[in-house]
Amino acid sequence: MLSTHRGSIYQHSQFESDLVNGQIIRSMRGAGTNHADLVVFQLDGPYRHHFSLDIDAVFWGEWPADALGDSYDEHVDLGSRLGVVGRRVGAVLAFPAVADGNPAVHIHLDAGEKLVFSPSKPRDSEPGCRIQLTPGSVAESYQELFLAHDDRARADAPDGLSWQHLRALVRTTCVELEARLGRPVRFSEQGQDARFLADVIVGEGSISQSHQQSVRFSKCGWMVSVTDPGIDPGELRVIREVVRRHNFIFVPHHLLQRPHHASDSWWVRFFESG
Repeated sequence: MLSTHRGSIYQHSQFESDLVNGQIIRSMRGAGTNHADLVVFQLDGPYRHHFSLDIDAVFWGEWPADALGDSYDEHVDLGSRLGVVGRRVGAVLAFPAVADGNPAVHIHLDAGEKLVFSPSKPRDSEPGCRIQLTPGSVAESYQELFLAHDDRARADAPDGLSWQHLRALVRTTCVELEARLGRPVRFSEQGQDARFLADVIVGEGSISQSHQQSVRFSKCGWMVSVTDPGIDPGELRVIREVVRRHNFIFVPHHLLQRPHHASDSWWVRFFESG
């Protein structure tokens, strides 16, 4: 159960989260006329989760239940309309859609379904969203994420950031990882031809070079993974928590082993040296 009010949680075009994993949808309402400008979930705990979409970002906040006052009851009862009241929430992923590049939120539910919260209008129009219940696993959402960034013309460009800013963000993440893991880490930046930006090498010198554990930052899609799929589960949890705090998306290593049409795998496409 949530015990503290977080206010703004995410204001970004991409993120992944298990913040509400395991909670039950008690109600879901939408504000707007022909489309929803705001979608509000009442989950377990005393706070409501507010989702809204702007042209280039998703806004997700956690607010006291009375934040909307009486207007909450006047909103459209999307939960009953879609039949999701009482459903259990799993992982949440947000990333630009393949079709138009606008951010969409994928809220996974039990029984292999998900709520997709996406823009209802073109990119240059006023914000608004539609929400659909559709079949889809977490693995399938990651596959959509990969496809959204499989653009050869933009293969070596970060999304909406200068290289200087992105490097600084990875270095900040590196410092926090060292503090949280309680082990020395080292930042290792890659060359221009590499498909990933940098490794954060964990515990250098404690294991052989061929089995070195690294947190690897791709040049595409704010994606992060680990080079060693056998990493300690406790350390993996810490890594995921830290990179999320900086709006990176942690991608499970096994999902990157799926084939890519022009490379051996998605790992090679996004996380190899070239």
